[in-house]
Amino acid sequence: MEPMLLDLAQRYPDLSRRIDFWETGTALPDLTDVVAILILLQDPLRDLYPACYEEVCELTRRARLAGVRVINPPEALSNSIKTAQSRLWLAAGIPTPRAVGYSSLEELLAIKEISFPAILRADLLHSQTRALVLRTSHDLRDIDPSRLPMPGSVSPLVDTRAGYRLTQPGTAWSHFYHKKRALVFGNHVRNNHVFFSESPIVGVKSSTFRHYRSVNPVRRWIANRACRNEVALDFGFYGSPPEHEEVLVRAAKALNLEFVAIDYSQFSDGRPILWECNPHFALHMWPFEILPRQRRLKQRLQSFHDTAHEFFLALLTPERT
Repeated sequence: MEPMLLDLAQRYPDLSRRIDFWETGTALPDLTDVVAILILLQDPLRDLYPACYEEVCELTRRARLAGVRVINPPEALSNSIKTAQSRLWLAAGIPTPRAVGYSSLEELLAIKEISFPAILRADLLHSQTRALVLRTSHDLRDIDPSRLPMPGSVSPLVDTRAGYRLTQPGTAWSHFYHKKRALVFGNHVRNNHVFFSESPIVGVKSSTFRHYRSVNPVRRWIANRACRNEVALDFGFYGSPPEHEEVLVRAAKALNLEFVAIDYSQFSDGRPILWECNPHFALHMWPFEILPRQRRLKQRLQSFHDTAHEFFLALLTPERT
């Protein structure tokens, strides 16, 4: 987030002067004149960083006693665990696949309600880390235990392409799997990006933009021409109004989060299906700044910062919320 904060300092100095910083491992801050605290720590906090979790719990306790608003409180920073997220979203009526957890191969094999194709994910991690696609029950029986994400969750693979093949044949939506990302800052929602991939596990490394890492300039040039359509769709998505603002805000609130990125896809009839929330997302870190010229990242990043500015301003002036 540092580039965002530096940009805010340059373009919105009055706001920037009202932002202070605290890091875990240091003395708890004085909360005099503090109106809100935004917690930006790696999730799931309680499960992966228990010492930091205890510190922030104490800060949160003091803040609540003082009437200070806490955004992304520590107890919410474990709601991004895949099985917890699925349970909370389904209970709130958010469209998302059901995720069933396991902590051993034996537990996975004992799950009766697996439908194929299915996706295995690491229950505590982001960025498709160790994710696997199981096409049939034979893939599950033959799985190499060393490749199994652990602890993990299994959920059905939802393919959004079928409807597009009827309504928009020959388009990127019908040929590729896609994943959209929106940023939810309180009640402010901004489209971030859409990636396309031949793989159902859609990410930077599997996307049609993955060639940006190649050191071969000829390969990059050829691939840049090949993905021009997806670049245009990505930029068009970024510049469009949010598609599912009410659903995305409600999804964040169901997890008790207010500053979060949410990944989702959309069926051809307009219905969304949500995959994952991430309260510790990155806007600027490699490898997210891919194809910066073609995707006009400087322009879009400043617009994300503007949305964050509106959110921070609303915290300082609650009547704007």
